[in-house]
Amino acid sequence: MNAEDNLFIDERESVLEKTINRLMTKYRQRIDKYIIYPRGRWAFTGFFLFLYILRVLILGGYYVVSYILGLYLLHLGVQFFTPVGVPDLDEEDEDDDMIVGELPTFNQSGQEQGPLIRSMSEFKFWKNATTAILIAVFCTLSDIFDLPVFWPFLLLYFIMLVVLTVKRQLKHMKKYGYNILDFSRKTNK
Repeated sequence: MNAEDNLFIDERESVLEKTINRLMTKYRQRIDKYIIYPRGRWAFTGFFLFLYILRVLILGGYYVVSYILGLYLLHLGVQFFTPVGVPDLDEEDEDDDMIVGELPTFNQSGQEQGPLIRSMSEFKFWKNATTAILIAVFCTLSDIFDLPVFWPFLLLYFIMLVVLTVKRQLKHMKKYGYNILDFSRKTNK
């Protein structure tokens, strides 16, 4: 390989990088336009979730994809309802000897602080959930992802994981003194 070949490869990579960057910028601009329409965004997501569920029921398969999608949406929900500055449930498992703390509810002057800040914004939650649902819909277009499993075991295991996760999240909320309603609490001025 000589210097001209290297130059040609570098030019091709830079053209590819420029094209990818341009497409990503257009994608971000398009997505950012929808940030002010939460109902429309969630209606779009709900429609594709309905389409996915309908497709799985009609085809009678893709239970592993459904299981993975459910686990991912559960994980997103836990992240969405956990405030910034509080150790994650996973970090807490590693450090069981942590000092029990509470989230500050009053500032230095004794006035109540505003709402808690989520560790994941609603927009990011929507974007990740929608992406996962769309990927799951596309997975149902190929037989490669239709793995033969006994679906009642997956369903039972998923329900068990949901119950255990909710139980851990409630314990986490109690330990750090917050609840789901704290995120929407208004400040008194």
